[in-house]
Amino acid sequence: MMAPPAREAITREAPLITGAEMVAFFEQIADRYPAARTITLVLDSANYNRAKLVREWLARPGCRVCG
Repeated sequence: MMAPPAREAITREAPLITGAEMVAFFEQIADRYPAARTITLVLDSANYNRAKLVREWLARPGCRVCG
């Protein structure tokens, strides 16, 4: 399997953006790049990006996603 490009737009549709939707989106991105040691995301300061659930998910030991 070929590795995906280093930069690409990944989208996810949701009726309402919540912390849980963001975690699901981060998981989708992590699944897209299984060989990446670190995945860096640029996030805005929207409430759903600062939700406790999102902060806890990003703070997990071994989490490869950095936001």
